[in-house]
Amino acid sequence: RSPFDWKQAENRWDTASITGRVYNGIARLITLRHQNPAFTRADTDIFDPGNDKVFAYFRVHENHTSLVCANFSGE
Repeated sequence: RSPFDWKQAENRWDTASITGRVYNGIARLITLRHQNPAFTRADTDIFDPGNDKVFAYFRVHENHTSLVCANFSGE
């Protein structure tokens, strides 16, 4: 395993860099996941969205529901 690149890691604070945008996007998703019970303690219901390039599912926990769609078309 190669040594950790601390210089590259510092780029996570630069929101204009790709590293910073990715880091901030993942941090927002982690925060959302912890705030919404539909992402922590939920049942998953996969459904057909009518497009073979899209994978979609619902996450449901009591009165919390989230719809997740992933576009695999490359567009």
